[in-house]
Amino acid sequence: MSDRIKKQPPLLMFGDLTARANRTEARSLRREKYIMKRRRTWGTIRSATKAKHVIRWHETVDGERVRRCLTFHGTYREACRKLAQLEVEHGGETAKRMPTIGQAREAWWVPWNERRIASGKVKERSTKRSEEIWRLHVEPRWGGVSIAAVHPAEVQEWLLTLTPDIAKRALGILRKTVDFAVQYDYLQVNKFAYEYDRPIEGQFSRVGTVYRLDQAESMLDRLRGSSIEAAYILAAFGGTRTGESLGVKVEDVRPLRVGGVDFAAVELKRQMLKDGNEPTEDGDLKTKGSVRSTLVPEPYGARLLEIAEERRAMGHEFLSCKPTGQPINRSCANYRWRRDAGDDCIPFANLRNSWRTFCKVEWDIDWETLERLMGHELPGVSGKHYIRMSVDDMAKLYAKSYRKRLEENGPSAAEAA
Repeated sequence: MSDRIKKQPPLLMFGDLTARANRTEARSLRREKYIMKRRRTWGTIRSATKAKHVIRWHETVDGERVRRCLTFHGTYREACRKLAQLEVEHGGETAKRMPTIGQAREAWWVPWNERRIASGKVKERSTKRSEEIWRLHVEPRWGGVSIAAVHPAEVQEWLLTLTPDIAKRALGILRKTVDFAVQYDYLQVNKFAYEYDRPIEGQFSRVGTVYRLDQAESMLDRLRGSSIEAAYILAAFGGTRTGESLGVKVEDVRPLRVGGVDFAAVELKRQMLKDGNEPTEDGDLKTKGSVRSTLVPEPYGARLLEIAEERRAMGHEFLSCKPTGQPINRSCANYRWRRDAGDDCIPFANLRNSWRTFCKVEWDIDWETLERLMGHELPGVSGKHYIRMSVDDMAKLYAKSYRKRLEENGPSAAEAA
């Protein structure tokens, strides 16, 4: 009978369970202390913690191979970038080794771009497109190519396989990356800086397509009652960017009368992005100078104020919104623009160009006022540090020229409508 009974494993006592738990915890601690190093062609990185890494490499000093070690504090990605810089400097038998374009980008372009983001010169989301173009189009072709092995004929052939926008951005990334190699005496000439033939722009191009004033007023009549009418007024008669025109709330618009001219004064604080249903946070525009107020003169400003009152009565927060009150993003606005404006419309982004053109040609508004209304920084020391115009100051300068236009031409076609 006893032979037929299977032997059972011995029961684990409480002490045995504790010992097993201790051994498991010890192994876990060892793994956390030194994360397994990844295989690399040059140098090693061992991570003690998420913010502490040990970098080891060899370099040649006076003909002898010397082992080096560096404790680096930062993220793992930053440690990889530091190792890439060290490889560029010490990775060969000579004093300097020719890096690949991918290594040069990691060593020089990426830190330079991060400094620009940290200083506020560019927005982080503005560089996402460059990162995507590098990953999809540039790195597969040029990432592993030495900076000294670039042939102009190959560059030209490659550029013609891209779309115009991608070709422009890709060449800009490569030029800046190899510019650093020239600056640090790795090369004498940057072959990406040569003049190359670019892909031909498509038919729907922003170049040279703007509305005259009479065309802009005619389009305003066509868009009467449209969900993007307010955005159109802000862009075509207030000089706002597409995302800025869509991010304006009812509370941002107020009437202003200066110098015999009625304006709608509009605060520009936020913008709608290409995707999504919510605007950016207040103050998050293209640049710091983009946070500003703009002016929409009569009769266009009067219609904008009417729309603001209509939205307020409906309980909606944004001037340009869906029937539910939800704001419209840029992709949706461009679709509605082509649908409501017709096939003969220009790109919505060109409304700002149109405004800038007829403000100068037909209304003769002074250059400095227009630059400030566009959110541009005036040139020179005075423009950068001293000139601080309020919206009332800009309205006074605007009204001087615009009042003459009202007196000479009388009510416009838009006002009569």
